[in-house]
Amino acid sequence: MIMCFFNAYIKIKILIISGSPRPRENTKIALDEMVKIFDQEDIESEIEHVGNKDIRGCIACISCKARLGHCVFDDCVNAIDDQKFEEADGLVVGTPDYYGSANATLVAFLYNTSFDKNDEGWNFMAIFGKKLSLDSFFCITDSYSEMIY
Repeated sequence: MIMCFFNAYIKIKILIISGSPRPRENTKIALDEMVKIFDQEDIESEIEHVGNKDIRGCIACISCKARLGHCVFDDCVNAIDDQKFEEADGLVVGTPDYYGSANATLVAFLYNTSFDKNDEGWNFMAIFGKKLSLDSFFCITDSYSEMIY
């Protein structure tokens, strides 16, 4: 919780996305440490594991915005995006570094959540306006740059 200028407490929610296909290894250990710190500061947090899920890559059909309001592929992207992205004040993304890049499943997840419907159209990012922390383990500079952009 954070105290604002009029002595009221604001509850903060952090959504943590784990891109590791191994839910009990190094990425999970590091993200669990973050959860401990968030708990000490009375910040609500939740870890979602996507690295071992079956997530289809974006095919740029635009059905998520033009017709359906969600991705045409019925996977965990729709459930997490609809229920949790909007409620989160911040986002932490953790991933191991595989062959100089993030886990391909995590990349597909991030691509599929990069659109959000608004009144002006469909080219608006779901994570726009949120605080973001990107944590990669054993990462080289080029792959870190790739994940940021």
